[in-house]
This record gives sequence, structure tokens and C-alpha cells, in this order.
Amino acid sequence: MGEDVGANWRIILQAVYAHREKIPLLLKAGMGMEMLRQINRGHDVADEVRELRIMSWNGIVFNCILWWAERGFGDDPKVLAGQLTEITTPLYGAVE
Repeated sequence: MGEDVGANWRIILQAVYAHREKIPLLLKAGMGMEMLRQINRGHDVADEVRELRIMSWNGIVFNCILWWAERGFGDDPKVLAGQLTEITTPLYGAVE
């Protein structure tokens, strides 16, 4: 993640929104765990504590995607990004 938590959420939610028609199909097909595996891949961390922190963040991201999908992606991505930024900014230091 970059330094700007809000920018991170905007990027994530824009990417998710672009695939809003496919994500429910993947979830319905039982691919949720594979989605989570893909979110978790791509980080090479030797420090176990840092790796756990990153995976915790990834869990937050994944659960937000699930929540949004269950709501039919009806929430405005910009508004949702603002809400998630407010909620998660205090947690951001955990991955630095």
C-alpha cells in the first residue's frame, strides 16, 4: 500500500467496481477463497509479524469487497472510499 490510505481505497474500489458484474459470479461459484488467495499473493516479506499485518489488511479489503458485493455494488465508490479511509486510517500504522 502507498502512503495515502484514501488513494489506496480509491484505487481498490475503482478496480473492484470495474469488475462488479464478474465478482458476484465468482462468489456464487465458490471462488471466494481463491479471490482471497490472489489478494494475499504478491508480497515477499521475511518478517513474520509484518506479513501477518499485511494479511490482516488484505482480510479487511476482502471483507469490504464481500460486503459491497452483497449490497449489489450500489454504494458510490467515492463515498465508500471516504468512509473506509476514515475507518482504517488509524490502523494504517500497523503495516508500516
